[in-house]
Amino acid sequence: MKVSILLLIFFTSLSAQISLINEKDCYKDFQIEYFYDQSNTLQVTDLQTKQFKKTTNNFTFGYLDGTTWFKIVLDNNSTQEDFLLTFSEVLWKSFNLYQYKNNKWQLDKNGLDIPLDQRSFKSVYPTFRFHIPSGTKQTIYIQGQTIAGQLGEFQLCSQEHYFSESTFETLDIYLIFAFSLLSIFILNLYSYFLTKEKVYLYYVAYTFVFIIFSAMQSGFYLLLGFNGWNEGLHVVGTFVLVTLILFSDTFLHLKEHLQLIHKFFQLCIGLFLLFALLIWNDVPYTTLSFNIFSIFFFSALFYATIQTYRRGYVGAKYYLIALIIYSAMMTLMVLTFNAFLEYNFLNRHLFVLGSFIEIIFFTLILATKYRTMSQEKIKIQEELLQEKNRNEEELKLAVAERTTELEDAKKELEKLVVTDYLTKAKNIRAYREKIAELLSLYDRHQTPFCMIIFDIDNFKVINDTYGHRMGDIVLMELSRLVKSNIRKNDYFYRIGGEEFVLLLDNTALDKAEKFAQNLLDMVATKLSIIKDQKITISIGLTEVKANDTEDSIYKRADTFLYKSKNNGKNQVSFG
Repeated sequence: MKVSILLLIFFTSLSAQISLINEKDCYKDFQIEYFYDQSNTLQVTDLQTKQFKKTTNNFTFGYLDGTTWFKIVLDNNSTQEDFLLTFSEVLWKSFNLYQYKNNKWQLDKNGLDIPLDQRSFKSVYPTFRFHIPSGTKQTIYIQGQTIAGQLGEFQLCSQEHYFSESTFETLDIYLIFAFSLLSIFILNLYSYFLTKEKVYLYYVAYTFVFIIFSAMQSGFYLLLGFNGWNEGLHVVGTFVLVTLILFSDTFLHLKEHLQLIHKFFQLCIGLFLLFALLIWNDVPYTTLSFNIFSIFFFSALFYATIQTYRRGYVGAKYYLIALIIYSAMMTLMVLTFNAFLEYNFLNRHLFVLGSFIEIIFFTLILATKYRTMSQEKIKIQEELLQEKNRNEEELKLAVAERTTELEDAKKELEKLVVTDYLTKAKNIRAYREKIAELLSLYDRHQTPFCMIIFDIDNFKVINDTYGHRMGDIVLMELSRLVKSNIRKNDYFYRIGGEEFVLLLDNTALDKAEKFAQNLLDMVATKLSIIKDQKITISIGLTEVKANDTEDSIYKRADTFLYKSKNNGKNQVSFG
């Protein structure tokens, strides 16, 4: 025991220390020492022979699985004897203080593993109370483990200063943020009940989950009597992204405008829920994988927002502004957690402001949408009332004219719903209705039909070389050429990107093969849009068979399409 005490005194003399003086009641800028134990096996009695490194009292080491030991030497040259050591982060699952008293090491447990009512000092932030007689020196060790980034800031204050100083704490910021979100939550919940539109419901869910997320970030939930949940922050973080996907997908109308991104977002929902399950069960490297995949998701979200705005949706512009602000400030926090930026208040917590701006933007957009809907409804009601007050006959005439307009508008809307906006070919919705109809006819009357799937060869090269506008022109001209050379009982569809489908009603495979070959030759010879650039297509062809479904006949034709591609393109494969 004597040898251990001598070693402790020796290494303490070499270490950084805080000199406590009467002129200062609170220490916010000092040096500490640390030692990283990757094995998680060291005890406090093993530390006297370890070589500690120096760092400042505010630090960030990034994501580490092991235990970090902090060493703080206090040299009390003041008349104060009672002090509080506070730490700025709640996201450490264990944060235990060791001090040598009465010839033994005494342990004061803290961190998320320890409920508030079992801590020596009742605070969501790790806080330790200790006594140092004047004129003495004391060394304390702190053992810390976290599944988040190892970062934070120590402060040392006298008890009188700590309890007398009125400070605006980080927890207060999160409480203001949470109550602001709660008011937004109620507003949008009310809007949902009025409109019954899913976009409001998804936004309500997003706001609610973000309230929980902010409570986890700040540790506020501990004050409500909940025990610490080590994996909770990242689990809730996955649900933040799930609800953001549901809201964004609906708000940006991705299912109608960007089907590939829509399908990718549906996949993301499943993956994020899987991440939540794996993180909950503490599967190694899941949090890192979740963070990396989130980068790909946000990249896709930026792309989808830009593309939606380019297609004329004005609301996407404000969504993009909010997304840029949110992402920039969230990036500061992520870089700080990963030790790429120094730990300070702004880098760590500015994302709260970014989140608040983002949510305010979204709320204003939705409120404007609701107000527009209400104004349109009021305007229609006022017009009808004015017509009624004028004359009954005029009202009847107006109603008749309005009915005709609505019927025309309905017909036009029905046409738009099943028409591709760019090529004016029928879209995938119309295709699914027709293929179901043809399959039904085949089942009842054995009426044959064939399916042709074709797409433009090297279309990506056209886009990359001549620009997407030229790619759009190629698609439109190809559609015009095909529509002008098919029969009345042939049905032409654009089902996505540069991929098209032809359904040849009451047509056997041999005739369909001749038609497909003629189509191939016609495109190669007549579609001369780009100088010195021959445009060709590859075709997959098949005839309906017994027990075929929409999926099976499509997959068979698609297989032949890929056969044409693999065999050199600009050809027909069938069977």
